[in-house]
Amino acid sequence: MSELQDIKLLLNEQLELIKTLYLKVIQLEEKSSQKIPQQMNQLYKNQLEIEQMISKQGQE
Repeated sequence: MSELQDIKLLLNEQLELIKTLYLKVIQLEEKSSQKIPQQMNQLYKNQLEIEQMISKQGQE
């Protein structure tokens, strides 16, 4: 497996963990009626940008 494929796998694993964490934060927010911390939103957005970059690289 190439180094790029290894990196893609690791980033995809990270993305899945962050998605799970994000969903849990949303569930907690619903229970407590508090706002999701801005940092969590930013982390999720950053990870989505990374995912988009990976998919663009995969298409090249």
